[in-house]
Amino acid sequence: MSRIGYIPEFFSQLHRKFQTPWIALIVATVLGIAFMAPFPTWYAIMSYSAVMTVYGYLQVGITNHALRKIAPDLRRPFNPPAWYIFYPLSFIVASLLIYWSGWSYVNAIIAGVVLGLPLLLLGPYRSELKLTRTSSAVFAVVYWLISSLLIAGWYLNWFAGLGVIGSFAVYWTLISLVQILSLLYLWFRSRHPDVKAAFWVPIYNVLLGIVSYIGSLGPLSTPLIPYPWDYVTFAILSLIVYFIAVNLAYETKDLKQIKEKGLPIE
Repeated sequence: MSRIGYIPEFFSQLHRKFQTPWIALIVATVLGIAFMAPFPTWYAIMSYSAVMTVYGYLQVGITNHALRKIAPDLRRPFNPPAWYIFYPLSFIVASLLIYWSGWSYVNAIIAGVVLGLPLLLLGPYRSELKLTRTSSAVFAVVYWLISSLLIAGWYLNWFAGLGVIGSFAVYWTLISLVQILSLLYLWFRSRHPDVKAAFWVPIYNVLLGIVSYIGSLGPLSTPLIPYPWDYVTFAILSLIVYFIAVNLAYETKDLKQIKEKGLPIE
């Protein structure tokens, strides 16, 4: 991600003597130690890592479907049968795998996604959004401060006095506003289609957290959405988000070049 310009370049810097990405290793070590706080076992960390990997796969079906819609005539070396079924189905399956991990992992996954956003604005990618170094740094500091306080407050039970439902309602409303308002700010600053196309992510996160908390795999002794209706509910909501994401897709500069040069895709 550093070498293709999405996150700051120094993450890919190699040590002169040992030729290892030493800055990335140090940062990964610090993050690993930080994640030991909510997940104090190796098993929990590996489980988190596995579920986070599945979260990264969510975009695959969306991207392929969007390409079929935006660039149907591209040369494709492989044409899967019934792609209009398997692409959305892959999104639903991946969503359920994430949901089945339970509220504790879902909350941590979304926290990781939330905290990672400013990295995109501190690297070369900020020029795409027409942001200066100063504005990106200020945004990152304010964003990290607010989101870190909210996430820490949840794990430290700062909202516990509001009750089981009330504490979640306040926490999830605030953490959802951080995601939505941040994207709105970036959209009004840049009007870049990347920002608009990313709006499905906070929508998905908000719905995932709500259903995960009040469903059969959440912490409530009496789930508001009992099994198996929570599975059905989240599958339907995932499908809705999937088509929202597909409709937000647009023809990027890279895709335009692929079209012009007739390069194969997928």
